[in-house]
Amino acid sequence: MNRREWWMLEDAATVIESILQKAKPSYGDVVVARVDADSQDVVGTHIIEQKVPFPTEWSVPGIDSSVSEAFCEAAHELAPPHVWSKTRGGGLTAVFITVVCREGRAIDSRDEWTCIRDWRYSNHLRDGFDGDVYVVTPHGWAGLMDRRAGHHPRLVQQPRLRAV
Repeated sequence: MNRREWWMLEDAATVIESILQKAKPSYGDVVVARVDADSQDVVGTHIIEQKVPFPTEWSVPGIDSSVSEAFCEAAHELAPPHVWSKTRGGGLTAVFITVVCREGRAIDSRDEWTCIRDWRYSNHLRDGFDGDVYVVTPHGWAGLMDRRAGHHPRLVQQPRLRAV
């Protein structure tokens, strides 16, 4: 296995592309995907209600927990309860990958770091490890924790239509 840890993605670009194809997100969407830890297949996706950019005051811990609650709801929709075992990862079989879809450069921002923090406090107790957060823009993608990036996949800008 080429991954440094069992919960890291081997081929992040391929997994992100699969997430984008399944969820069909728009700008401002935050997608949570359940990815099988062994096969790296995307098992399911969920778009949370909160859109980015998050309000500035949410960058202070404890101000608003609605993103944590949204992650908890997504985990409950996507995964069964976690049953503890003494195997690798305590018996977890999946990873929750978060994809933040926005305009701008493919570099991390306050919104992606808010996702990292709010996953930590989501207390979902489901069969999935809180994995990395990726940003996807028209310029490409980037991972926060694994620091990988690329030009593809990327969000395709939709043409602006005007009434004639």
